Amino acid sequence: VSGDVPTLALFNRVANTMAAMTLAYTPRTAAESDQVAWNRVLGYAEKGITRDFGVVGDATSWYSMMLGYNIPNWIVTDMRLMNRMDPQLPPKFHGHPDDLKLSTNPAADRRIATDWRHLGVAIGAAERGIFMLSPWYHNRYGYHAYLTNTTFTGVIPYILKAENDLLIAEALVRTNGDRAQAATLINNTRVGRGGLPPVSAGTATLELLRAIDYERDVELLNTNGFTLFHARHWEGGPLDRLQEGTWLHLPIPAKELETLQLPVYTFGGVGKPAM
Repeated sequence: VSGDVPTLALFNRVANTMAAMTLAYTPRTAAESDQVAWNRVLGYAEKGITRDFGVVGDATSWYSMMLGYNIPNWIVTDMRLMNRMDPQLPPKFHGHPDDLKLSTNPAADRRIATDWRHLGVAIGAAERGIFMLSPWYHNRYGYHAYLTNTTFTGVIPYILKAENDLLIAEALVRTNGDRAQAATLINNTRVGRGGLPPVSAGTATLELLRAIDYERDVELLNTNGFTLFHARHWEGGPLDRLQEGTWLHLPIPAKELETLQLPVYTFGGVGKPAM
């Protein structure tokens, strides 16, 4: 474990953070999120991790396949997120020269410069949809990537402190708790790494929640597999940002349904409600 002796006290904190994550990220819609016992989320998260929890990759027993195969010609960042960090960048790739431009906006999130590389060309398979192409590659953990001199080595995140901070912040906002504390926790990364204008206790509730969602989208990228779960718990509400047709829940696999002689079904799809 990075910088820590793996004690029972440490694992207790990790378990509390995971309990808070389970409660907060299980909802599939904004309506379900409203029914969460956010006071319980707060209780768990306040007993959660107080610094980043990670593993030291040794390229043999401990490593991350997600980060190891996050290489420029395989995985690039959706333009949707780049546009969110810098509204002067296009939200989709359309094949226009402007789609390849660098971020020169002084008001943009500073993490574009520290955590991303601009590849100069559009990466992706055009036959799968040109809108999926992007010249941006998330390089924050590039040292762990395949085909580098440090492949599968170095400290890799398991849960960042920011994950726990944002759980506390959301729980405080949703339970009418200490909004100043919530703002401070959001600003830890929003201002500290992003260089963005701070939020405060006086910031409107919806904007505080929007700032929390933004930090999860940017700061927690490639640290876990919960990106969909972060997004879907706003589904159908004012912060809804999932693309139309995104599934909200994995159904039982079709082969298993056929074996059990049960009808095949789905969750989501274009024009379908969250069933």
